[in-house]
Amino acid sequence: MSKIYVFAGVVLLMMISNSIAGAVIETDEGDTTSFTHAVFCELGVDSSSQESSAVDRILHSIYLSNDYPFYYVTMTTDKFEVAKQRMENDYNIYDYPTCFFDGGKEVLYGLQSGEYYEDEITAGGSRRVPDIHIEVLANWIQCPCQVGLFVEAYVTNSEAEQYKGRLAVYIAEINSRWADSNDIPYHFGFMGYAINEQISVDAYGEHYSSGYWNPPAYGFEDMLERDMKNIIAIAVLFNETPRTSYAYPPDKNPFNAYYVDSVATDRVFDVDLPPVAKITSPVDGTIYFFGREIARTGSNKAISIGKISIDAYADDDVGIKKVEFYVDDELKQTDNAPPYSWLWDESAIGSYDVKVSAYDKSGNKANDDKNLIIFNLQ
Repeated sequence: MSKIYVFAGVVLLMMISNSIAGAVIETDEGDTTSFTHAVFCELGVDSSSQESSAVDRILHSIYLSNDYPFYYVTMTTDKFEVAKQRMENDYNIYDYPTCFFDGGKEVLYGLQSGEYYEDEITAGGSRRVPDIHIEVLANWIQCPCQVGLFVEAYVTNSEAEQYKGRLAVYIAEINSRWADSNDIPYHFGFMGYAINEQISVDAYGEHYSSGYWNPPAYGFEDMLERDMKNIIAIAVLFNETPRTSYAYPPDKNPFNAYYVDSVATDRVFDVDLPPVAKITSPVDGTIYFFGREIARTGSNKAISIGKISIDAYADDDVGIKKVEFYVDDELKQTDNAPPYSWLWDESAIGSYDVKVSAYDKSGNKANDDKNLIIFNLQ
């Protein structure tokens, strides 16, 4: 991707092509599926739900695999009112988590295996869509009168008839500020719209829209230019034709589904993000007996009687290379593939600092640590 511009209408040279059409995916059985467009998913979650965070991790793994033309946003309904309104008013959501693929063309409620989500992506992406194409460009604006994102969208209609639909540009935080109960951030957390309007494009015609995402207007007064490396704009074109779908398949919670015809994205700053590292077990304020939780204390430390597994979560936009486990800064184990875990079965009595270090494939590093009291006489 490259983009050269001078703002305020002097010069705009745009070379960007983020819409995906005609991609071919080959399965393990040798079958191929042609994708007519990138698939877009809106994942409705409650941030305290373990199933919600599990679905987010599955979708993010599919996204990072690059095996499918696929983008998604996480609608954290208990944290962001605009996300809640989208899920309740437009999708008549039954409960969380629920995935609405391509505007409701396919719906998956609850936690399923990864294959189910891949199948829904394939089913949505292989259907026939109008020959319509989006390009999107997002730029940070900071001056005395305004702070935020100026977003431009270019729609090209290659059909012999007029196209009508809704153009929405979602702004999302790649590593979301909203996390699950283990303090692991959700991905592509929805932060509001830069553009959300009905459009019509003449046969063989073009359409231009521009909009502005104002962080303070959505309650994000603290956002600055440096935060934009973690922001993505996702432009989605929804067809104007309503079709009946169900938020609780096969026949409960009906809603009008408006299928997605084209998707495009732009990163404000196309940079490599640092990894995320979290110790998921042991949990602070918990007593363990040979790895089994037996009581909660409410303190800021975990206590282990006997050996215990130190479990970690690590994630990155370019992939994790390795995760290291330390006790009092002494390296104990290096793990190169998930699930990241180390069994502490050495003799130990006392208070120790446990740390994990995650390295991405670019060499960036992230740490997480906690204090553990252990009584293990082996």
